[in-house]
Amino acid sequence: ETMPAVQRKLAVLRGAGSALIRMDPVRGTDLLLRHLRLALDSGDPVEAGRGLSWRLVGQAFLGGDPARLQALARRAEALAVQTGDVETRAMLHFGRGIAGYYEPGALDEFAQCIALFRDHASDAGYYNRAQAEMLSAVLRVFRGELLQVAHELPAHIDEAWARGDLCIVPMWAGAFSQIARLAVSDHVGAARDLARARAAWPDRAFTVQDFALFQGEMFQARYAGDTHGAWRICERYWQRFRASPLTRVAYVADWICLHRGEVATLHAATQPPRARAALLAVATRMAARKSLTPKLTVPLRAALAVAHGELDTALATLREGTRTMPALWAYAARHRLGRMLGGDE
Repeated sequence: ETMPAVQRKLAVLRGAGSALIRMDPVRGTDLLLRHLRLALDSGDPVEAGRGLSWRLVGQAFLGGDPARLQALARRAEALAVQTGDVETRAMLHFGRGIAGYYEPGALDEFAQCIALFRDHASDAGYYNRAQAEMLSAVLRVFRGELLQVAHELPAHIDEAWARGDLCIVPMWAGAFSQIARLAVSDHVGAARDLARARAAWPDRAFTVQDFALFQGEMFQARYAGDTHGAWRICERYWQRFRASPLTRVAYVADWICLHRGEVATLHAATQPPRARAALLAVATRMAARKSLTPKLTVPLRAALAVAHGELDTALATLREGTRTMPALWAYAARHRLGRMLGGDE
């Protein structure tokens, strides 16, 4: 093929893959891998650098081996230095943020990605900056910055609607953003924005956006104390998730299992013995998922211990959570520990 034809094909593969990865990281990553192979074969250092950075993003979404992710990052870094390409550098920071999402440096990686796309014109910046901002907001919720994030969310949602970015609207309106808005008693506004996003997003498949909407609906039901409704939501989305490629996306699969296990445990407390046993069996299977980050399983493991009458195990698990979990969950673990002990420990 002539070089102009190769360049056109590279642009199509990168554009399509980087768009699709926002909805379906599995299929998007496949297109981006094809882009990377063609870029390496062509000898174009700019496209190769971009391809390596996007490969890092895709593999991080899928839960790749940390050593391989670090090797990818080093190769992308070398080409970013060689070419000075903004997209290579920005998406390298994005990929590092995803790869180390629960680590202290992730927020800084996203901040550098956002700054690069804000300060330099790039065809990749328009949507990927918003994605980095959204992922940063989720991390800030994890760190307990609920008031600040809650106050910023309506503007982010309005901006996304204004530019017609329907991919990001469900992620701002659902997911962990709901926790921030519920924490400041903005449950009416949160429910309104969630319903509007759900109506706009098709529900024929299961995408990253459906995952965010699932989380939003489930958090709303739990906030209302409707454990039966929360369980119905879990089961409705679970069937669609199980039939989708997103079972291979570590972040999505892990959180769906954690949410399903937690809601099953809560719902079990209201059920007769046979149904209770079946729900606790579901929760136990969810907690046993091998890929789960141990510190994130603390609430589910503690709830299961309480359900089985193993109070010493529950107390030990909650104490573990106060030391290891992100700030929001560590606070919740201390609160629950205090209630179980009859006072703050």
